[in-house]
Amino acid sequence: MTKYSAGFKLKVVKEYFRGEMDTTLLARKWGLCSVGELREWIKEYHLNEPNVFQKGMRKNKVYSKTFKESAVKSYLTTDKPYQELSYELGIHKIGLLYTWVNFRN
Repeated sequence: MTKYSAGFKLKVVKEYFRGEMDTTLLARKWGLCSVGELREWIKEYHLNEPNVFQKGMRKNKVYSKTFKESAVKSYLTTDKPYQELSYELGIHKIGLLYTWVNFRN
Protein backbone atom coordinates (compact mmCIF):
# COMPACT_ATOMS: atom_id res chain seq x y z
CA MET A 1 0.00 0.00 0.00
CA THR A 2 1.23 3.47 -0.85
CA LYS A 3 2.02 5.79 2.05
CA TYR A 4 0.46 9.23 1.83
CA SER A 5 1.48 12.29 3.80
CA ALA A 6 -0.75 13.67 6.52
CA GLY A 7 -1.19 16.87 4.53
CA PHE A 8 -2.31 14.99 1.45
CA LYS A 9 -4.86 12.93 3.39
CA LEU A 10 -6.27 16.03 5.04
CA LYS A 11 -6.47 17.84 1.70
CA VAL A 12 -8.42 15.01 0.07
CA VAL A 13 -10.77 14.55 3.06
CA LYS A 14 -11.53 18.27 3.17
CA GLU A 15 -12.23 18.21 -0.55
CA TYR A 16 -14.72 15.40 0.10
CA PHE A 17 -16.47 17.49 2.76
CA ARG A 18 -16.87 20.38 0.34
CA GLY A 19 -19.30 18.05 -1.44
CA GLU A 20 -18.05 18.59 -4.96
CA MET A 21 -17.27 14.90 -5.61
CA ASP A 22 -18.14 11.55 -4.12
CA THR A 23 -15.51 9.13 -2.84
CA THR A 24 -15.24 7.23 -6.10
CA LEU A 25 -14.48 10.32 -8.15
CA LEU A 26 -12.06 11.70 -5.56
CA ALA A 27 -10.17 8.42 -5.37
CA ARG A 28 -9.88 8.40 -9.14
CA LYS A 29 -8.88 12.08 -9.29
CA TRP A 30 -6.05 11.64 -6.79
CA GLY A 31 -4.96 8.19 -7.98
CA LEU A 32 -5.67 6.42 -4.70
CA CYS A 33 -5.29 2.66 -4.58
CA SER A 34 -8.91 2.18 -3.53
CA VAL A 35 -12.08 4.00 -2.61
CA GLY A 36 -12.06 2.06 0.65
CA GLU A 37 -8.82 3.74 1.63
CA LEU A 38 -10.40 7.19 1.25
CA ARG A 39 -13.46 6.06 3.19
CA GLU A 40 -11.19 4.96 6.04
CA TRP A 41 -9.54 8.40 6.08
CA ILE A 42 -12.98 10.04 6.24
CA LYS A 43 -14.07 7.82 9.12
CA GLU A 44 -10.85 8.43 11.01
CA TYR A 45 -11.35 12.15 10.51
CA HIS A 46 -14.90 11.86 11.90
CA LEU A 47 -13.84 9.76 14.87
CA ASN A 48 -10.78 11.76 15.78
CA GLU A 49 -9.53 15.27 15.59
CA PRO A 50 -8.76 16.95 12.26
CA ASN A 51 -5.05 16.52 12.98
CA VAL A 52 -5.49 12.74 13.23
CA PHE A 53 -3.18 12.22 10.27
CA GLN A 54 -0.24 14.01 11.85
CA LYS A 55 2.50 11.71 13.05
CA GLY A 56 2.26 11.12 16.77
CA MET A 57 -1.21 12.63 17.08
CA ARG A 58 -3.06 9.33 17.26
CA LYS A 59 -3.59 8.21 20.79
CA ASN A 60 -3.92 4.51 21.39
CA LYS A 61 -7.02 4.01 23.45
CA VAL A 62 -7.20 1.11 25.86
CA TYR A 63 -10.55 -0.66 25.94
CA SER A 64 -11.63 -2.69 28.95
CA LYS A 65 -12.47 -6.36 28.66
CA THR A 66 -16.07 -5.52 29.58
CA PHE A 67 -16.30 -2.93 26.80
CA LYS A 68 -14.87 -5.37 24.26
CA GLU A 69 -17.29 -8.11 25.29
CA SER A 70 -20.20 -5.69 25.11
CA ALA A 71 -19.13 -4.48 21.65
CA VAL A 72 -18.83 -8.06 20.37
CA LYS A 73 -22.24 -8.94 21.80
CA SER A 74 -23.74 -5.85 20.15
CA TYR A 75 -22.26 -6.85 16.81
CA LEU A 76 -23.49 -10.44 17.09
CA THR A 77 -27.03 -9.39 18.03
CA THR A 78 -27.55 -6.65 15.45
CA ASP A 79 -27.33 -6.49 11.70
CA LYS A 80 -25.07 -3.45 11.67
CA PRO A 81 -21.78 -3.66 9.78
CA TYR A 82 -18.49 -3.46 11.68
CA GLN A 83 -17.68 0.07 10.60
CA GLU A 84 -21.08 1.51 11.49
CA LEU A 85 -21.14 -0.08 14.94
CA SER A 86 -17.52 0.93 15.57
CA TYR A 87 -18.42 4.51 14.77
CA GLU A 88 -21.44 4.41 17.10
CA LEU A 89 -19.39 2.93 19.94
CA GLY A 90 -16.53 5.37 19.46
CA ILE A 91 -13.99 2.71 18.53
CA HIS A 92 -11.36 4.82 16.85
CA LYS A 93 -9.31 2.27 14.99
CA ILE A 94 -10.88 0.93 11.85
CA GLY A 95 -11.01 -2.88 11.97
CA LEU A 96 -10.62 -3.27 15.72
CA LEU A 97 -14.15 -4.57 16.28
CA TYR A 98 -13.62 -7.08 13.47
CA THR A 99 -10.55 -8.36 15.30
CA TRP A 100 -12.40 -8.68 18.59
CA VAL A 101 -15.26 -10.62 16.97
CA ASN A 102 -13.15 -12.97 14.89
CA PHE A 103 -10.35 -13.69 17.33
CA ARG A 104 -12.25 -13.98 20.60
CA ASN A 105 -11.58 -16.96 22.84
